[in-house]
Amino acid sequence: MPLPNADKDKRLYALLKTQDLENLSYSDFQSVAEKVFVEGVNEDDLRRIVLIQLARMSVAGEWNGFLNSGGGGSGSGEYGFGAVFNSSNDTYVPGDGAPFGGAAQSVSTIGTNLPMCFPFVSPTSANISNFELRVNSTSGGSNILQVGIYADSGDGYPTSQIGGKADINCNTAAIVSASPASTISLVRGTKYWIVYTWTSNYAAGNSPSIWINTQGMGTGWNSTIGQGSKLNMQANGISNNTLPGTMPTSNYSANFNKKIRFGINFA
Repeated sequence: MPLPNADKDKRLYALLKTQDLENLSYSDFQSVAEKVFVEGVNEDDLRRIVLIQLARMSVAGEWNGFLNSGGGGSGSGEYGFGAVFNSSNDTYVPGDGAPFGGAAQSVSTIGTNLPMCFPFVSPTSANISNFELRVNSTSGGSNILQVGIYADSGDGYPTSQIGGKADINCNTAAIVSASPASTISLVRGTKYWIVYTWTSNYAAGNSPSIWINTQGMGTGWNSTIGQGSKLNMQANGISNNTLPGTMPTSNYSANFNKKIRFGINFA
């Protein structure tokens, strides 16, 4: 630990000499820290950066960038252009957005009776007002699709449900919507999962046809590499047509081309 006897660092001193800890913002600190490369000759610089950041946060009482970045499926990343659109662009489509989404879309029946899920990163910190989807054509049956938001496990699957689920009536060929039964609060830059299933059984091909995403980050798993990319996961070994309070920790399978193109409106 050579830091106590190290010479004054000219770069950090020059960049921060006009700042005091009380007024040093995280963005100012970050702009300085990112100029230091991770090399052996910078060992003392890296220690200084850690000490400055700890001192800054202790004085300011502001821990952003220390406790909520990195692992565990959360962070402070800027995804989805969350703060710049006007009121005419107020529906966020997670299946289209960064970092997991893609722009291509199509129409498909959703015949599964087990929960399917895919990840997204929230573009803003807000409560969800309602979920939307676009029905292309209806069919017999109850046509009620239930959807919920789940926390990320940090190990590649959803865990506990956040707030209440929404039951979307898909009996009309239109853009249909429903509000969650209880408040769903999202945090900007945090990874979540959308999980959904019908409330009653459908045989394959007999459900309403719904607009889906056909492009985006796939699961990476594929039974035969010649098939199209698999864009979401199906949870197996649990009750049909239900959204559990906590998702299972294993026994998922990749699902091809059934990633519903949901919209999210924020309160």
